[in-house]
Amino acid sequence: MHLESPISGFTTFGEERLRQSIVLVFNPKSGKGKSEARMRELAVAVQARNIDPICLDANDSAIEELRKRHALRKLSAVVVCGGDGTLNSVLNCAPPDLPIAVFPCGTSNLMSRRIRMPCNPQAAARVLAARKVQKFDCGRVGERLFLLTLSAGFDAAITHCLEAQRHGPINRLSFVAPIYHSIREYDFPQLRITARRDGITPKSVGSTVEYVSRWCFIQNLPGYALLLNFTPRADGRDGLLDYCLFERPGFLNGLFFIYRVLLGRHRLLKDCHVGRSQSIHVECLDPSKTVSVQLDGEDAGTLPIDVEVVPNRATFIIP
Repeated sequence: MHLESPISGFTTFGEERLRQSIVLVFNPKSGKGKSEARMRELAVAVQARNIDPICLDANDSAIEELRKRHALRKLSAVVVCGGDGTLNSVLNCAPPDLPIAVFPCGTSNLMSRRIRMPCNPQAAARVLAARKVQKFDCGRVGERLFLLTLSAGFDAAITHCLEAQRHGPINRLSFVAPIYHSIREYDFPQLRITARRDGITPKSVGSTVEYVSRWCFIQNLPGYALLLNFTPRADGRDGLLDYCLFERPGFLNGLFFIYRVLLGRHRLLKDCHVGRSQSIHVECLDPSKTVSVQLDGEDAGTLPIDVEVVPNRATFIIP
């Protein structure tokens, strides 16, 4: 994720005024391509509350400017005007102690739904002015953070295919071709998931539990596309990651699994496993297979991976 020079119209401020400034980051590919217009509406609303908005394009390179202003204590927050993917990119680039707000402009907007961030610019400006904050845990794979969900397998293959063909804003119809391609090509190899038990050190006897499954979802906060709730007890502030695994291969079995998730009864299935852990290792049992990984709706490479929780990593401005 990179940011660039501020957009004209909200950028020329004296040094004495920068102490009250916030950065508004928009992604021209988010949602239906209207994120810049919505960002400008929010910029006008926050200016009316004596807050100086600095507008940046999330697809270009001005992250150093953001960090510089923050280091000089001349930046009070960064506001993501986009979807969960843009939020993930900003989360991974912004200084850890910089408060983040999210103004929903994307396709799913799961995080903004979770914290009930208003879509109306005037209401969102009131939230920003109040500056009520809350800490959230993050998941981490290598150096990359995620706030909501990591998954490996079929749905990640869809994300990988979508990212490969994406050239602009997307909508729900954009997923049709990637889903069709994944139904035809993905063969559901076995995945081995090794999870550290809650609160037990790896050196302890029986400190890990191991599963073999075809579907793998690891969540820091509940909620997923189509409002699927694989791990309704996921907290985001408990120092643990929640996982949901499903053993049966095949697209039709996946539809049955989704049906049970929608009913909230998937945990009663004998081949569904749910739990919590501080660290999780995921690998494919067939080394000749390539299994995609996605986090917060963004393509994130392939297995194997090691996932861990980072307590209190992100600070969010909330209603």
